Amino acid sequence: LPYVTDNNVILGTRSGQLIMYSVGEDGAVDMVMFNKNFSKKAIVQMQVIPAERLLFVLTDNVVHVCDISQVSSNFTFIHSATATKGCTLFALDVKVGICVNMQHAFAQYYNIKKKIFF
Repeated sequence: LPYVTDNNVILGTRSGQLIMYSVGEDGAVDMVMFNKNFSKKAIVQMQVIPAERLLFVLTDNVVHVCDISQVSSNFTFIHSATATKGCTLFALDVKVGICVNMQHAFAQYYNIKKKIFF
């Protein structure tokens, strides 16, 4: 399952691995992050908030949040949204400039047992 942002491609695999490749101006491809133990289950869905450098990952029916701001972090786990347990898909709605200091605000929508939660 690929996700493309800036000059990076993030892959989530069936075996639960997360991999980030960087594509250079000359077309050269380098692996910059790799986490082979992110999950024991398949990565189902991913979404990035580029300005915040956050990666949202759906695996094992739960949405997890990772830091992708530093290459050395290898997808540092930040949060597991336990309220999303049983989730089969999700969507993020990112709004710029709603908060003080032009921070980003976002709402998360997720589906659990044919019901949509906000």
